[in-house]
Amino acid sequence: MPDNTLSPSDSVVELCRALEAWMNASPEAARAARAVARFVLSLQPAEPAQNPAPIEVPPPLIPPPPAETEIKPVVSKLTEPAPAPINGPRISPQAVADYLNRSIGTGIAAPTDRAQAHAPVHAFDRSGALPEHHVLVEISTNARIKARATRFFFDRQRHVQSGGTIYDFKDRYNALLAEATERGCDVWIVREWSRTLDESWLAKVQSWYESLALAADLVHSLHDPDFEALELLAESQSGLLSALQECNYFDQDQMETFAWLRDYGRSNQVYFPRFLSEQERADPASFDDVRRRLNARLARIEAHKKSESARGKALAKLRHHAARIPDGHELAHHWSRVADSIEMYINEGGAINSNQLGTLLLPLLDLSPSLPADAPAPKLSLLEDAFNHAERLRPADAASETSREPSPEIARVRDALRGKRLVLIGGIKKPERARAIEAAFELTELVWLGIGEHKSLERLEPAVVHSSTHAVAVMIRFSSHAYDDIKHACAREGKIYLRLPAGYSPAAIARAFVEQASEALEAPTQGAA
Repeated sequence: MPDNTLSPSDSVVELCRALEAWMNASPEAARAARAVARFVLSLQPAEPAQNPAPIEVPPPLIPPPPAETEIKPVVSKLTEPAPAPINGPRISPQAVADYLNRSIGTGIAAPTDRAQAHAPVHAFDRSGALPEHHVLVEISTNARIKARATRFFFDRQRHVQSGGTIYDFKDRYNALLAEATERGCDVWIVREWSRTLDESWLAKVQSWYESLALAADLVHSLHDPDFEALELLAESQSGLLSALQECNYFDQDQMETFAWLRDYGRSNQVYFPRFLSEQERADPASFDDVRRRLNARLARIEAHKKSESARGKALAKLRHHAARIPDGHELAHHWSRVADSIEMYINEGGAINSNQLGTLLLPLLDLSPSLPADAPAPKLSLLEDAFNHAERLRPADAASETSREPSPEIARVRDALRGKRLVLIGGIKKPERARAIEAAFELTELVWLGIGEHKSLERLEPAVVHSSTHAVAVMIRFSSHAYDDIKHACAREGKIYLRLPAGYSPAAIARAFVEQASEALEAPTQGAA
C-alpha cells in the first residue's frame, strides 16, 4: 500500500535522503552516480546559447528549517564538482543506456528496461590505472563463493519444495553470508526468497561461476599469459553473462573480468575477436565444453610443473654424485648414479644438449667412467651423448691441447708413437678429444672403443691383436676384472699395455707411458708395426 501520509515535497525529501545514505554506504553507487553526472555534463552545448531564456527556478524541495535552527550547508555526492547549468535536450533512458554501453562496455552496462527485479548493477570505474594482476585472485575467490551460493539456493529450494523449511538452512546461510561479507562479495542469489528458479539454470550458472574461477586462476598462474588462456577467461565471463541474463541477473565480478580483459588487451595489444562484444557472446549452454578445455589446460600445466620439479631433482642428484667422483671413493656407485640422473632428466623432458646438464658434467669430461661392463646399452649411449654435448661448453683454451707447447713427457712419447696405431678402451668417445690425442702424438690412427661398444673380450681382441696396433691403453676406472685378459693378449702379441688411472688426456696418456713402459721409449717394441 502506498504511503499517502506524506506530501509530494516530503516524499522527494525522503527519497533524496535515502539516495544520499545509499551513496555514503556504497562506493559502487557513488561511482555510478558520477558516471551519470559525467554523461549529463557531456550533453551541454560547447558554447552557451545567445540570450538564453530565463529559467524559472522551482521552489526548494526541502522545506526551510525553523527560524531557531542553525542552517548547515548540505554537500551532495552528485556535485563533485558542482555541475554547470544544463541547457541541453531532455535525456531519455535509452540515451543513458547507449552512452554507458559505449563508454563502459556492453559486458558491464545493463539494459534499462528489465521487467523483473535483479541485483543492483554497478558501473565499473575505469578512470584509474590498469588493474593489477592480483585482481584475478579476488575474482576467482568471489566466483567460487558465488558458485557455492548458487548450490546453496538449489539445495534450499529443493528442500522447501519437498516439505522442509528454510530454517533448516540457517547455519549454512549464516556461514556463507559471513564469508561473503568478509570478502566484500555480493552473494545476491541467497537473498532470493520468493522466486523459484529452474534447477537446470541454477546448475548452469554454478558451472559458469566455477569456470570463471578456474580461468582466472589459469591466467594468474602464467607470468605471461598466452592467448588461449586469455580467451578461456573471456569465454567464461561471456558465458556467465549470457546465462545470468536469461533470468535478468547481473554480476559485478563478471563486469570486472570484462574490464580487466579489455584493459589488458589495450595495454598489451591483444585483440579478442570473440566474447567481448554483444555480437560474439559465448553460448550459455557450452559450459561443459569450457570446463573440459579449462581442466585439460590446467592438467597440462600441472604435468609441466611436475616434470620441471622432477628435472630439478635429477640435476640435484647429478650434482651430488658428480662432486664425489674426484675423491676416488665408491666410483662405481657414484658413476652409476650420474648415469641414472642423466636418464631421469631426459625422461622428464630435459634436453640432452641443455646448458644446465652440460655445466654439471664439465668437471667429469677428462675422467673415465667407472661403470660395469654389463651396463644397459641405451644408458651407456645416453651417457656418451650427454658427455659429447657437454664438450661444447668446455672453454676454448681447454678444449684443445694442440695449440700449447707440448710437455717434455708428451714430446718424448710422441717420438715413440709417431706414425703408429693406438687403441684406447673405455670412457666416453669424444671426437674433439680423439683429434687432440691423435695430433699430440702424431698417430696414424686412434681406435677408441667407448663404453657402449664392447661387451666382451671377444669383441675387443681383434683391435688389440691387429698387426698395426702398437699400444693399448685401458681406463682402469671403467674396466672390470675380465679386462685383465687384455694385458695377457698384449704380452702375447708384443703390444704395449697401459693402464690409465686418471683420465685420458694426452698428458695422462704420456704420464702412464713414461711410468709403465719407459723401456719402450728407448728401443722399438718387438712385434710392433
